[in-house]
Amino acid sequence: MSVIIIACEKCGKPIIRRYPNGVWHFMFGKRKGGKGAPVEMYIHGSLKLKCWHTGCGHENILNHVPQNK
Repeated sequence: MSVIIIACEKCGKPIIRRYPNGVWHFMFGKRKGGKGAPVEMYIHGSLKLKCWHTGCGHENILNHVPQNK
């Protein structure tokens, strides 16, 4: 299994990654010199993430345990 890219429900742009073990990986911003992001988080659990893409702002609810549809 590989990393899953999760997109915003409204605009469809990528907002966060999810690893096979259920951990979310969020990176945002650029450092001078181009190496790494100033904000990098690993999150275990459910979360609400507001889309930061211009003109969107949709609040995405991401469950740690996916619901069967």
